[in-house]
Amino acid sequence: DPLKLPETGPTAENAFAMLAAGDTFGVFQLESGGMRRTVADLQPNSIPDLAALVALYRPGPMEHIPRFIESKHGREAVSYPHPDLGEILDETYGVIVYQDQVLQIARKFAGYSLGQADVMRKAMGKKIPEVMRAERVNFLRGAAELGYSQSDAETIFELIEPFAGYAFNKAHAVCYGAIAYQTAWFKANYPAPYMAAVLRAAAGNSDRLRAAAAECARLKLKLLPPDVNSSGATFNLERFAGGRSAIRFGLATVKNVGRAAVEPLIEEREQHGRFESVDDLSERLDARALNRRALESLAKAGALDALPRSNTAAEPMSRGEIVASVEDIARRARRAQELRESGQTSMFDLFGNEVATPKPLISEQAEGIDVTPAEQLNWERELLGAYVSRHPLQEAAVELQSSLTHSLAEVTEEMVGDSLVVAGLVNNVRQLTTRRGDQFAAVEIEDLSGAQELTVWPEQWQATRELWSPNRIVIADVTVRSRGNEMLTLAVERARAWTDNARSDDAQPAANAPAFRETSAPPSVSMSRMPDHDAPPAPPPPSAEQPTPPPPQTVAARPAAANGGGSMALWVTLRDDGDRAAGQDLLQRMGDLINGMPGDAPVFLRIESASDSTLLALPEPWRTAANFAMKTALEGLLGERGAVDLQPPPSAAGAAAGG
Repeated sequence: DPLKLPETGPTAENAFAMLAAGDTFGVFQLESGGMRRTVADLQPNSIPDLAALVALYRPGPMEHIPRFIESKHGREAVSYPHPDLGEILDETYGVIVYQDQVLQIARKFAGYSLGQADVMRKAMGKKIPEVMRAERVNFLRGAAELGYSQSDAETIFELIEPFAGYAFNKAHAVCYGAIAYQTAWFKANYPAPYMAAVLRAAAGNSDRLRAAAAECARLKLKLLPPDVNSSGATFNLERFAGGRSAIRFGLATVKNVGRAAVEPLIEEREQHGRFESVDDLSERLDARALNRRALESLAKAGALDALPRSNTAAEPMSRGEIVASVEDIARRARRAQELRESGQTSMFDLFGNEVATPKPLISEQAEGIDVTPAEQLNWERELLGAYVSRHPLQEAAVELQSSLTHSLAEVTEEMVGDSLVVAGLVNNVRQLTTRRGDQFAAVEIEDLSGAQELTVWPEQWQATRELWSPNRIVIADVTVRSRGNEMLTLAVERARAWTDNARSDDAQPAANAPAFRETSAPPSVSMSRMPDHDAPPAPPPPSAEQPTPPPPQTVAARPAAANGGGSMALWVTLRDDGDRAAGQDLLQRMGDLINGMPGDAPVFLRIESASDSTLLALPEPWRTAANFAMKTALEGLLGERGAVDLQPPPSAAGAAAGG
């Protein structure tokens, strides 16, 4: 049996020690605050202990939990309602725990058959007064016939009555206890894979996911953001040198990105290898499955952070640059998808193996765009359900600790009526109105342990409403109150902002702050369509939506040839008519011409099809002389299929345009 885990030995001791410490997050049936404290008091050391606890922690039987615990630990002598019931109640320290024991007592004390006893149990559960009276008469009569006094019979009937309707049957309780032990065993002995499973189960439930992320932080398990080269569809475990493990967010766990969108991406990666760059990703992703919105969500969540711009680039793009380039990536992916589906060949395929195939470039209009750390964290929380790269409270946590009485996760229903001091980051504010028309607010705050709702009643709301701004850290004196159904709220009695000067300015963005922050001016050259070849081309206008050619420094330089000018570039436009053989021949002859007139000028090749226009910066072997002779020779070669022009390279063109 794969689920038959050892109940003795070191691994079992680990599990029971964890339960004894009240560490029950993610443990079946034992997670609630009250149960956590009860488990710690019980100090269970067997599955029967857990089964009894699960059965007792219900209305009716719950009042007997203290006696069960005290008797288990020998601090209170085991006693029985009647000596004749010792055999039935011995395993549960004299406490009625299971429905089975109620049936056995009815047989032992009143002479019921099992069938009659079950009828009595059902009648007690329905709480119908006339039926209860009839059953009471039957029980007392049967007890008298067996020689028990009316006083003893009445005492026993009143004792079993609350259990009959609420208690678990023993088989049910033992199954629950066994599962509770199994989950505790896995968490205690294999915390990383177990918490990965807990996170998988929490996907789609942001509150549960935040709580699980907080538990990972407490267990010192690192959470890693999604990554197009490392993530599966859902949470998975990553192992590193030295036996360390971390849990990686899955691509499908990102908001707005479903499993159907990322499975083709994962399949492509598994079949053809890792994505080497943003360029490479845009050529290979399935544009039908992964639309622009999903792609943007992946970018904002950090799934593309490790990718450089192109296969020849070394440094990854910033999060802001990637997000700003999403439209370019999506457009290029759609174009590549159309070509694959139509069976056409683009001129990308015509260069052969002699020269490295140049790739269309992702727009450099995004270059230098960045986002603040706070904006990045907000994206993570919105799209992943939790802070991943860091928690905004991490830096403040140590200093805050001395001012607080409890973390948010420590607040339980047993604290109703207590006064506490808590702190957290404001996540959400809902302004409400009382029946009398007074305004108040329900505020969700979050600390490193989890989240909790505060109620700011009208008087406090009027005095502190400016305090409750998203992303601000607030310290609050609160009173714990119950809203029924085990729902708790913390009523604010006093609140103040945590104003330690260690907080950086970017940890609290202004409400109207722009989504991006430019750190350097992007080039102003864009990639619009070339005019007809018989008309002189106008300088292309700036555009954030079209890919731009690379600045000169991105192409390896070599000494200028005597017949080549370093201030101009050769711009060639080819019209792609889908004729592969003719295209291959044309490119070969164009290459011969370029090689016959070496120089220092870069060559930019624009390939136009019926539906799109793509710019390529040709690699080093395609440097040539940017002069009238070269232009005339190429125009004669291309004829009506293309056009040639001499223009400054992108950086110079941008300067000329005032960019």
